[in-house]
Amino acid sequence: MLTDFNLPEVKLKDKKMSLILPPNLSAEILQKFSPIFFGDRISEGMSILKDRFKEKIGSNKLTIIDDGMLHRGLASIPFDDEGFSSQKTIVIEKGIFKNALHNVFSAYKLESKSTGNGFKVDFSKLPKVTPTNLYIKPQNLSQKDIIESVEEGLYIVKLFNTDPIYQSSGSYSVSATALYIKNGQFKGFVPRIVFWGKILDYFKQIDLIGNDLEFFLVGRSDKGFGSPTIRVNNINITNY
Repeated sequence: MLTDFNLPEVKLKDKKMSLILPPNLSAEILQKFSPIFFGDRISEGMSILKDRFKEKIGSNKLTIIDDGMLHRGLASIPFDDEGFSSQKTIVIEKGIFKNALHNVFSAYKLESKSTGNGFKVDFSKLPKVTPTNLYIKPQNLSQKDIIESVEEGLYIVKLFNTDPIYQSSGSYSVSATALYIKNGQFKGFVPRIVFWGKILDYFKQIDLIGNDLEFFLVGRSDKGFGSPTIRVNNINITNY
């Protein structure tokens, strides 16, 4: 991660800019957004994806996959806690919402089949829909290529607060520290900004995806979340 820079502090006006997220931070955002894909949330009307199967909800560049059989995956497992075999489920394919993640109950409610995503938080509770190895499919650009593509934008180096993310309304607001990019080069340091908007706009604004896919155990989760470097275009930025 790019964090050790001797750069001047930059004060930005509130505006829309390109945002680059390295693999670890893009994976953290994906983890926070992931409940919108859960069949139980969709069936209960607690997800913005209710009644949106087969609709375009992201850019043509974006494919998101959950793969419980991923070789050496952080959360790969033969079966879920309901006894269903793990599988590879394409959630979003080239921007189209293809499949929700299901346990037995959510599959029944939505007239579908379990995707092997029923896991217990503890053994006193019924299994809930939980991803296994959820990731953004990589493409062929290096992180350097993506940085050099930016005329003006920000490279996020730290996230402070990803809690204000509301899966039912689809809004998010995230505090961060960033490096200021001008004409493909790092020109300054921005100690605190907020980027915000709608989750589906975020998916639609992902216009460049790197080749540097990495997986992480995010927060308290024992599941794997992965991403390459991504560029999200035209994001709302508020400067502290």
